[in-house]
Amino acid sequence: EEIILSGLCKKTDGEVIDTFRDRLMFPLFSSRGEPIAFGGRIISPESQAPKYLNSPQTILFNKSREVFGLYQAKREISSKDYVILTEGYLDVITTYQQGFKNVIAPLGTALTEAQLRRLSHLTKKVLIVFDSDEAGLKATKRAFSLIYANNMTARALLLPPGEDPDTFLRKRGAEAFRSQFKKVKGIVEFYLSLKGERVEKIKELLAVIKTISDPIIKAELLRELSEKTGISEQYLIEEIGRERKGPKERPTLSKKPVGLPKPEELLIALCIDHPEQLKIVKDSLNPDIIDNPMLRDILKRLLLAEGSTIREHLTEEELSHFSSVSLRFDVDEEAVEKNIIDCVKKIKGKNIRKRLKEIEMEIRMAEKEGDENLLSDLQKRLQETLKEGVNEGLL
Repeated sequence: EEIILSGLCKKTDGEVIDTFRDRLMFPLFSSRGEPIAFGGRIISPESQAPKYLNSPQTILFNKSREVFGLYQAKREISSKDYVILTEGYLDVITTYQQGFKNVIAPLGTALTEAQLRRLSHLTKKVLIVFDSDEAGLKATKRAFSLIYANNMTARALLLPPGEDPDTFLRKRGAEAFRSQFKKVKGIVEFYLSLKGERVEKIKELLAVIKTISDPIIKAELLRELSEKTGISEQYLIEEIGRERKGPKERPTLSKKPVGLPKPEELLIALCIDHPEQLKIVKDSLNPDIIDNPMLRDILKRLLLAEGSTIREHLTEEELSHFSSVSLRFDVDEEAVEKNIIDCVKKIKGKNIRKRLKEIEMEIRMAEKEGDENLLSDLQKRLQETLKEGVNEGLL
């Protein structure tokens, strides 16, 4: 059970198997140098499994908060007052080996605010060195946006097409990589250099600048954009200050549903069409864990109405909405019970993840305040919640 909770093994069809079989392993360390998880890269090129795989969330590890290479790089980041942000494990390892020791990477996911908060204690400056393909350029744009929204600054180094830091350094060496630093671009130059309509690129950049709360950073970027485009600085200031006001639409059940329904909506629709299944829901789900107050109230009414004509407890608007949900999903009559159980599982899984996030936030606050007793209690709660999620197959 402890091995499963640690993420080293997982249970599939009643069998315990190695999570990282046939993978090259990368140990993941906390910022204090403690091993907390693993990353694995698939070895066989013929494998259909994901190329990279991280340990699942545990009491020690949350991949949205941790940064690969931070423990080894933190002194150099602080000393040089900037961090090199790459995409993968091998990028970090090769770049570090070649002498650029202020290098890190997110853990197989897009950059997060939590990761930036950790980096901001060491520096406010980021050099983005992502892959030079289309996906890499999109990731660079997302990183620019998030970095500036968190009142940090960034530049981007665009390597030659088809290269990433790992391949470039292996082929050409450290000096060639260092010479590329002369080509770094700030956010304004980066956006204007992208393919596409000039006006659209400027609008997209203004949307990023608008999110910046630091007035000095915002003013500097607007001045630079004005100089490079010839558009008056005053016009740009007015453009980002414009509020596109309009009547706010209140959410209503009568709107035509789009896409797949939420599990809460589908569950209610199935209960309306198949009231004989209400007992399953009543025995397995506490409606109070549903976030949406409107859907929570409707489900409570249905559960209280068990044994009576449940449609009498719903408005015409509600009946119309959930009728549309039923038509859109088109559940096979023989699979109703299975779909109800699946909906309940998804709702409970979402609640478990929400509770874990809340406990982790409380843990960060307790660590900041140095409250050891509270920290111990919170870690126990986190362990119990993780265990609950694993035992019920929700994580």
